[in-house]
Amino acid sequence: IFIAVQSFASGLAKRALATDLESDGDGYDLHDVAATPLPTNPFCWTFVSVESKASANSYRSRRGILSVADFVPVASCPLSIFRDGKSTRKTSGLEIVAVESGDLSLLKNSSRSNCHLAAWLRFSRVPFVEVHQATDLRFSSAGRPNFTKLDLAPSASRACPENVPGWVPPRSDILDFSN
Repeated sequence: IFIAVQSFASGLAKRALATDLESDGDGYDLHDVAATPLPTNPFCWTFVSVESKASANSYRSRRGILSVADFVPVASCPLSIFRDGKSTRKTSGLEIVAVESGDLSLLKNSSRSNCHLAAWLRFSRVPFVEVHQATDLRFSSAGRPNFTKLDLAPSASRACPENVPGWVPPRSDILDFSN
């Protein structure tokens, strides 16, 4: 029963997030949403989006909580690591708890000039790149430590990694490269 409910809720979550996040009309293109159900309630999901706006040279990730059931308001969803600051409620079922914005040119240029970052990007689904570090926002917000953090300065002076998988990076849609 749990697996059936989870499968049904997953479909609801993906459709609801695509509809709600794309409805802003602010010019950002939605590329991806990493969504995970909260273990204590299959109707409550945490998510992190990947969006870009080429005309503004910007990309962003929005982190939030979603309830896929009308009988479970998002405010009653269990607390999660995502709910640690001010939030914006878009609807009774969607709460945006953080927005991280980055420079799209910095992301693209760094990925081309730093072979360690290029290799790391083959694994990062929600990258956030600053001048000195990169992190995958699926696992925490920018500026907070997590196991995905890559210090960019020290890696620039080391030899490029060997045996990097040949698959296309998950964010090739905003990086404009593949190899």
